Amino acid sequence: MGFKPQREVKVQAVDKFVDKLRKIQGEAEVALHKACDDMKCFADQMHVHAPEYKVGDQMWLSTY
Repeated sequence: MGFKPQREVKVQAVDKFVDKLRKIQGEAEVALHKACDDMKCFADQMHVHAPEYKVGDQMWLSTY
């Protein structure tokens, strides 16, 4: 979880707990990456590139 233990512990319950936390952390990381990819996919679907204007092009301007 970002730090190393100060001493070694020989209790099996602690080892199981640490393994379970590592597994949960890995699953959370995978889920966050998937959510990020999904959000990018949906955002890219709605994205429209701005038109490129050249000198001399005419356009309507809104005063709102």
